[in-house]
Amino acid sequence: MAFRITRSSAGDQKAMDNTWQVWVFPTANAESAVSFSPQPVNSMHGWTDNHTILATDMLNAYWLSEETLPQAVALRDV
Repeated sequence: MAFRITRSSAGDQKAMDNTWQVWVFPTANAESAVSFSPQPVNSMHGWTDNHTILATDMLNAYWLSEETLPQAVALRDV
């Protein structure tokens, strides 16, 4: 499984705040990408296990998972 991030958008409008959303797809079939999490993020840091991606925005770190809702921790607390 691979992942990519795409610019967040509202309808057909491009996002103006430089946030992104995480999408996943099988490596052999990128056309079948599906949204992994609707949580907007600024940076991706990789997989923490087979089901969870670590990502951040300007204020929080997020563990985005296909198994649970996003978990967040304020960056100032890390």
